[in-house]
Amino acid sequence: MSQPYDRYPGQPPYAWAPPPGPVPPGAWSPYPVAPPPPQRRRRAVLAWTVGGSLLAVAVLVVIAVGGFRMGSAGLANAVPAAPTTAPADWAVIGDDAGLDPYAERCHDGELNACDELYSLADPGSDYEYYGLTCGGRVQPRDVQACIFLD
Repeated sequence: MSQPYDRYPGQPPYAWAPPPGPVPPGAWSPYPVAPPPPQRRRRAVLAWTVGGSLLAVAVLVVIAVGGFRMGSAGLANAVPAAPTTAPADWAVIGDDAGLDPYAERCHDGELNACDELYSLADPGSDYEYYGLTCGGRVQPRDVQACIFLD
């Protein structure tokens, strides 16, 4: 018992038939006719690929140039220098024998002594203010530490 749609003439019964080729318009076919695949938009794909590649290269160039400039600028150019004046007289700020040597060295230009004087002095004292202003050279809080003035 064979069925007419599962074989072609000249083939043995129950042999599966290969799918037919293109069906002429208006002819009946046991296989559903699929619509043709959509056309690819090759120009759009090419444009997006080229545009994305150029954008990626531009971003990498900007990062490289920015990194080069930051590395070559150094810390001296990155932090603006605070305006300095002549040091104030250290002898009038107090009479503490332990802090006077720090104040004198700070006045003479040893700026690490100014930072030490600030950390050792009592809070709110004239010694603390003298160390904070780097011996009267800068305004309070213009620099993070006096050693940055070198």
